[in-house]
Amino acid sequence: MAKTVISIYEKSEADALETVGSAAGADMLEIRVDGFSSAGAAVDFASFRSRARLPLIYTRRGAGFDAGEASRALEAGFDFVDVELDRTLEPRSLATFSSRAILSFHDFETTPEIEPILSRMKSFGTAAIKIAVTPRRFDDNLRILRALEGARGEGVTLFGMGSRGLYSRILAPYFGSALSFVAAREDAAAAPGQFTSERAREIWGRGELTEPDAIFAVVGNPVAHSLSPVIHNAKFRRAGVSAAYAIAEAETLEEVGSRLIEGDPLAPRGVSITAPFKIDALEMAHENGSNISARALRCGAVNTLVRLPDGRLLADNTDVEGIAAGLGTRRGGRAAIVGTGGTARAALVALRLADFDVSIYGRSLEEIDGTANAEGASLRPLERLERFEGEVLVDTTSADALVPYPASIARPGNLVIDAAYSPERSDRLEDLVRDGVAVFGGTAVLEAQAVSQSRLFIQALGRRSQ
Repeated sequence: MAKTVISIYEKSEADALETVGSAAGADMLEIRVDGFSSAGAAVDFASFRSRARLPLIYTRRGAGFDAGEASRALEAGFDFVDVELDRTLEPRSLATFSSRAILSFHDFETTPEIEPILSRMKSFGTAAIKIAVTPRRFDDNLRILRALEGARGEGVTLFGMGSRGLYSRILAPYFGSALSFVAAREDAAAAPGQFTSERAREIWGRGELTEPDAIFAVVGNPVAHSLSPVIHNAKFRRAGVSAAYAIAEAETLEEVGSRLIEGDPLAPRGVSITAPFKIDALEMAHENGSNISARALRCGAVNTLVRLPDGRLLADNTDVEGIAAGLGTRRGGRAAIVGTGGTARAALVALRLADFDVSIYGRSLEEIDGTANAEGASLRPLERLERFEGEVLVDTTSADALVPYPASIARPGNLVIDAAYSPERSDRLEDLVRDGVAVFGGTAVLEAQAVSQSRLFIQALGRRSQ
């Protein structure tokens, strides 16, 4: 079973000691002494040992191997020392403490051929091996997972870094990776793509992770902060199915979609699709003879694509349900949609099904012109949003956007549905609630659309959902 390691990466030794005292929910702690601003000063290893209640790993990244400092850490009670592999390192350099050494290799630019590196590292006979590389394309993640399958049971830790490496980082413990490195806090990540120990527990749960019968993922760009792995992995655990859900950030939908269509066993069997690929997904569904739901055709966008056990593809748009959940029992009236992407199309369909008169505000109105005409919606430039007079506003812009809302919407009884989630957006929604406005936020939209999406994923496993 994979062990979780919290990397303590702070700017000072005092801050690191404080974090060690509060760290919880892990099997080991890694003290990243290279993060200290006083890098040349001697580290008080004994204080770390007395403060910590978990096994400790000493790591000084970015410097040549210092056998003297490593020895002092071990003598003070540290359990392991991290030793970075370089061209000059020889097995005899670690002879005196190889049984307490973690030999590591990092590539912050690419994903090189893994097998030759792993073969050389095995010759050192260390207690553990860690390889962290940087995927540039989705296929790099598949190479990482295949290498992990070949090294199962050998104490190897292997995963991808950065946002493009989240697919293999999340899935690595399912495929036998020995250690999973997480951060104590979001602002204290020790490596690109490292998420917090709290998020790790939400994604992986607390039980043993075994190789899943099927993989699912959210595909988008950017998509690193998606909450979908938390939501869907929890649903899989409750349903008792052998499945895992990850993040696949990619330059194009084709990178991931082609592997799904081919049936690569390490690629997703089903995907949630987010910006900017929802319209591309409909085109992919058409090109591959998918069974496309009526609502996806009506939206002109797809947010769910699965490969069924018989090889057929099924395409749907569950975003309609997410927006409809926010509307509740409201029917009729005037509504504004902000934005013109795939989610805006789903919002338009949901609002029209509830008999709303809809106006769409955006900068690229040509993107939604066809769907708007078919649904009888008005198109207006974004700067005219301030003149909107109505009861419902649906914001489908990206999480980093903060479009000013019209003053008229901040009236008691009105409704704002915000399909994105970010701290800045949350603050604005809280202000609206204080004004008496009903609010349905991005997390609620995501969870609502995930209900039927999860049913489709379980269907892809050849099972009926409960």
